[in-house]
Amino acid sequence: MGPLDEILIALRSEFSDLAEIGEATRIAVRILLAGLLGALLGVNRERHGKAAGLRTHMLVAMGSAAFVIAPLFAGMEIADQSRVIQGVIAGIGFLGAGTIIKHSRDE
Repeated sequence: MGPLDEILIALRSEFSDLAEIGEATRIAVRILLAGLLGALLGVNRERHGKAAGLRTHMLVAMGSAAFVIAPLFAGMEIADQSRVIQGVIAGIGFLGAGTIIKHSRDE
């Protein structure tokens, strides 16, 4: 058994909880799309000289997508998923508040 076979076995065991390749594809596309949309916001902010730029917006968007996707594919009930989404929104609100406070101190 070569090193490529070992890598494939490790990847299969790591992602064995996904029922089919379609689920893995949907997860990857959703997270990558969130990263792309976050990157668009970040590039726009960097062009205008704002504090939070490309990397920040990409990380926040991809992290938020991951936290929303995980319970969805874990089979969590809708009521519980809404609590996860509320937590993500509250966290992003704290990031925004921190940016506003930092901006007001710099002036």
